[in-house]
Amino acid sequence: MDEILIAKELAKKLRVDTQRVYEMCRTKSIPFILLGERQYRFSKQAIEKWLADGGNQNGGENNDSH
Repeated sequence: MDEILIAKELAKKLRVDTQRVYEMCRTKSIPFILLGERQYRFSKQAIEKWLADGGNQNGGENNDSH
């Protein structure tokens, strides 16, 4: 099962502040899972792939976290 990160954990991993993570979600530049209206979660596997691909391709909402 894939590990799920919250914004604070992802910010620490990316060495950015939490607000930057939320901004990246709003611009759909990072893969995320949206729970409810404003609860973002991040698949560690999807983030690692996104980083391996250069971290600059379009992300956006990804409800397929398995």
